[in-house]
Amino acid sequence: MTLAEFNALDLDHRCEAIWEWGFYISRNKTDKINKVLYSLNGFFAEMVLHIEDNQVTEVNAFEKVDQSIQPGYFIKNDNPFIRK
Repeated sequence: MTLAEFNALDLDHRCEAIWEWGFYISRNKTDKINKVLYSLNGFFAEMVLHIEDNQVTEVNAFEKVDQSIQPGYFIKNDNPFIRK
């Protein structure tokens, strides 16, 4: 599955793809939301869940992890899923 194919899926199918093929990388938890970062077939998917009810509210996919969000996920540069 490519990034474009993943982005064309609805929310439920994006979640299914993550559960089936995603590799957990890290999470970024705040008081209200929990963001979980996964790697899938050459791209990344960020699942956003509300803490209160643990419901997935959105899934965002992107080609590479932006340097500005990397520290929020506590991802080290030597992580094999992170490309420079």
